[in-house]
Order: sequence, then C-alpha cells, then structure tokens
Amino acid sequence: MTRVNSETQTNLNVGDLFALKLQQLWTQGDVDDKQPLLKIDYRNAAAKAPFQFDTVRATLHRTNCSAIPQDSKSALFARWRINNDEMHLLCNKCQPTPLLGRVPHERLTSDLFYGVLSVISQFAKVLREQGSAFTESENGRCLQLSIEKLYASFDEQQKQLMDTIISTLVKFEDSISEYEANLDANSNSDTKN
Repeated sequence: MTRVNSETQTNLNVGDLFALKLQQLWTQGDVDDKQPLLKIDYRNAAAKAPFQFDTVRATLHRTNCSAIPQDSKSALFARWRINNDEMHLLCNKCQPTPLLGRVPHERLTSDLFYGVLSVISQFAKVLREQGSAFTESENGRCLQLSIEKLYASFDEQQKQLMDTIISTLVKFEDSISEYEANLDANSNSDTKN
C-alpha cells in the first residue's frame, strides 16, 4: 500500500486521494467486499422502457420492434419519452408515438435520490474524513468563510430554508447509519443461529 503524508496529499488530485483512502479502508477491513462500491447497471429498468434508441443508425424504435438490426442490439439506449425535436428519428416500421400521461419509469427521481443516498452511505466515512481534513486546509477555511458570508447575507426565510435542508441531510445520514446498524445486528444474529 502506498503511504501518503500530508505533503504528498497536496500534490494529488481528488480522484487519487479518494482511491488511496479507499485502499486504506479496504486494508483495514472497513469496506464490505461483498457489495459493489458503485453499481451502474440499469439493464433491468431499461428492459421496461417503451422505446429504444439505436445509436448506430440514429433511429428511435418501440422496444420490441422487429426492424432493430441484430448488430445494433448492443448499442441500444433505453428511452422513456420521445421529445418533439426527435420526430425525424422515428422508425418507419414500428412508428413509435409519444406516450400520453405518466410514463412507467417516473420513479427516476426517487431512484436518483436513493442512488445518491446509497453512495453517501457507502462512502460516508471517507466523506466525513475528507470533509474534516478539507475544513482544516487553507482552501477549506476560505470556502467556509465564503459560505458563512453568504449565509449572513440571507434573509430570514432563506436561512430557515438552508437550516431545513441541512437538518434534513443530517437526519438522512442518521437514518442511514441506524438502518446499517440494524442490518449489521440482524446479520450477526443470523450467523450466530
């Protein structure tokens, strides 16, 4: 493992620092190697999309269109909507039409939200340590002063909104920690039985 001191850290970019910290956590056993660090695989959701965009031929098809060439199958991009400026891309055979009303994959917002929470949960320890180290740096102190000045310039309603957002994020982090503790406790009791 590469040892990194504070002088070396100032010469590394954020990605390198993150990789080194992750490596350190892994060697300490603080990373669950049974779970992916970050899973970006939307094949199950993509299979439910009503449309598929053939990126090879720039054609928008219905999902089960027989006109999708075999050599394009690996280059399809799932689509849940057809925009007005894409009408010239429609397949002549299946002639997809925009869906009216609510699209089945409208869970995208909640999926994105829970995806962010998942990443925060997985990297919470790294984020806390990096945040702590950053606030002790010159750049961190400057940013902190800028944020404090910005906050001081807010009117009362804006301050209340910011306080609500921050307290909500803290509650989410607490909920995630509590959930993980319960999972760990259940996992440990299952292995003892």
